[in-house]
Amino acid sequence: MSFTNPEKQKGYSHSITFEVNESLDSVFQLIAQSAIDSSLFGTKGLIKKIKTSSIVEGNWADANAKRKIEFANGSFIYQTIVTLSKNEKIEYNISGFKGFMSSLTSGGKEEWVFKKIDAQKTEIKWTFHFYRKNLFTALVLRGFVKDDIKPMMQQSVKIIQSKFKKQ
Repeated sequence: MSFTNPEKQKGYSHSITFEVNESLDSVFQLIAQSAIDSSLFGTKGLIKKIKTSSIVEGNWADANAKRKIEFANGSFIYQTIVTLSKNEKIEYNISGFKGFMSSLTSGGKEEWVFKKIDAQKTEIKWTFHFYRKNLFTALVLRGFVKDDIKPMMQQSVKIIQSKFKKQ
């Protein structure tokens, strides 16, 4: 299954496209190293502050590397790198949900696609897709994507853009 064609996997997605006033290389490095810098990510509703992010398999610069992200409320997820194409794309599988999300979804994907606009401007398309676990929880999952993922992503975009504000 291709992540860029998530309609083949039943679930809900949200994408946001934004620009950053910085070189493609600098922006890519910041996002790729976000395993270490959890300050890039906002909180909203059911999405709590990231407490820890730790590498549990491999080197975070390599495909198949896996990290565990634990949130302040004790829930956690695992992310595994599927694709890491320097200055082009980062794609993760999301699995192993513990907490509220484990009843709603069987997994998900996160994707970052980078495009150079000019020497000091980069466009990013960021997408989350969560697979619904069953028909009974589909509406709750849709609400989670709309009411929690979307605003968290909007807040995170502001944080990322502020990292590159020209003084």
